[in-house]
Amino acid sequence: MQILVIRAVGLLASDPDGYSDPFVQLSLGPLVARTQAKRRTLNPFWNESFVLEYADDTTELKAKIIDQDPSTEQPIGAVTFPLLRLVAGETLCQWFPI
Repeated sequence: MQILVIRAVGLLASDPDGYSDPFVQLSLGPLVARTQAKRRTLNPFWNESFVLEYADDTTELKAKIIDQDPSTEQPIGAVTFPLLRLVAGETLCQWFPI
């Protein structure tokens, strides 16, 4: 499966300076991939592509937006996408609320 993480808009601030340092963590069964963290923004633009192979018994894709800090990582939001909604060979382009 090819996954393109493009951007997020209007994230909540997690840092005292009123910003976040967000990255996206993708989980597809036991596979995990992540984007680069974007510093001091609430409207990050990643435009990063991932190819993840998965077993037939994998039922969902999870995407978490996390604030990266030197001492800890704080969750900002998440979305779970059921793989049953996908059709082989079809492209899905959609915004997901978190």
